[in-house]
Amino acid sequence: MARKSDLGLRPIFYQKQHCVQVHIFICFLALTMYKSFELWMASKGLGNSPAKLLREFKEIRSMDIILPVKERNSVRLCLVGKPDKHVQVLLRMLRIKIPNHPKIMPNVVENLAP
Repeated sequence: MARKSDLGLRPIFYQKQHCVQVHIFICFLALTMYKSFELWMASKGLGNSPAKLLREFKEIRSMDIILPVKERNSVRLCLVGKPDKHVQVLLRMLRIKIPNHPKIMPNVVENLAP
């Protein structure tokens, strides 16, 4: 099935009026964010294809590492991998900074270990 646009529009059927209104509102927000991103890219000389740029940004990886600590809650470190050179250039042009050192976060994941 062919996509109608970069947003991947498709019919959605709801039974209740408030669900329809919420769906329309979320679609409006998504379109507004997409168009804002398009204008932002154009102002930085990067064309007007947010879908292509977002595909490039998918290469940026992050992970959480949870370290158990005796007699204390676990320590959760949030890490972001170093992107490839071409992605670094895009980030620099958009003036987006990604963290380059671990960030300590509160552990919100339930400990499932016995």
